[in-house]
Amino acid sequence: PIGNYNAPFLYLLVVAGFLPGATLLKIKLIFALFDAMVVYFMYRLVALRYPGWRIPTLAALVTAFLPTVVVNASMYGQCESVWAGFALGGLYLLLRDRHWWAVAFFATAVAVKPQGVFILPVLLLLVLVGRVRWRVLLALPAVYLLLDLPAIAAGRGPVELLTVYSSQADDGGGLARSAPSVFQYLQIAYAGGILRNLGYLFAAAVVLGICYVL
Repeated sequence: PIGNYNAPFLYLLVVAGFLPGATLLKIKLIFALFDAMVVYFMYRLVALRYPGWRIPTLAALVTAFLPTVVVNASMYGQCESVWAGFALGGLYLLLRDRHWWAVAFFATAVAVKPQGVFILPVLLLLVLVGRVRWRVLLALPAVYLLLDLPAIAAGRGPVELLTVYSSQADDGGGLARSAPSVFQYLQIAYAGGILRNLGYLFAAAVVLGICYVL
């Protein structure tokens, strides 16, 4: 176990360890490959709406040179493009009616980092309106567990691994986590995490309410 990341992220570090060269450079190059994945699926998504190559290419180039994309992997060696690439890929596959593959991509995004849940309300919305069948959602836990199995087989504690995200939520930081949000005004002492849990419920209620309205 390294830090509080789920197994798929650690698999990438293992791959980096087998490659020749400086460790930091290898890690950055691996994550930069997923920058290319983000750019590719952005091209394909825009091409669904605008046939031809000009507008999709423009969208892909803008995406490739966004400061948040360039800085994240190439400068800081961070892995946001890994989960974002799978999230965009899942969205593209949804629009192509390849629902099982789409949900598998979404599950992979969540397995890499908890921020992958940001794309799941889109899936929920399509399920609620009947565009996607409920049974397709079975791929979410199935793929998530499948991705963790190699680490469990190698000796990682299954309970510790499968609860890694809940432990992240419990490691302090309150509601805001340094983000510039209204919850900064609520960074006060609270007993038993009651305020934080209420914030989680409020956020979930807002998401479900938006899905209902849409």
